[in-house]
Amino acid sequence: MISVTGRWLWKTFGDCSGRLDRHGLLRALALAVLILVVLSVALFLAFTLRTTILHGPRNWFYRIELPLWFALGALFLRPLARRFHDLDRSGLHAVWLLTALILGEATKAGIERTSVHLASGNTISYPADLHNWPLFIVATIPELAAIALLLWPGTKGPNRYGPPPA
Repeated sequence: MISVTGRWLWKTFGDCSGRLDRHGLLRALALAVLILVVLSVALFLAFTLRTTILHGPRNWFYRIELPLWFALGALFLRPLARRFHDLDRSGLHAVWLLTALILGEATKAGIERTSVHLASGNTISYPADLHNWPLFIVATIPELAAIALLLWPGTKGPNRYGPPPA
């Protein structure tokens, strides 16, 4: 069992050659997000007691969450490159997409938000300065591109990166 899991982990996150289908990318994404959530919660609990009370919650993102996004990007670069290979595209597109995703998240985290509490008990959060909405939309475009990678079917048959994933 451990050797099978180790081989899968190496093939998914360690090897950049070959192709990765939509389901493989989704499994890799689920594992990477699980790692990010576990690390986020652990670091948040360790960091909150000392710093967030003193410096506010925005400090949390720039000190802990943003470096975790970079770590997630480094972990997820190879599966994303293999997914681009499945679409018969260069794996270098993965670098551009991950850079845009990380910069988009940092931009959206930097936009100050305001919350409105409704009579129904729900809360709506929106950018405090309504002039920032174009920036917010531009920062969301890489997320739509990443979703498209999960929906777009791979090249049928062999391509220049090898045979279809099994």
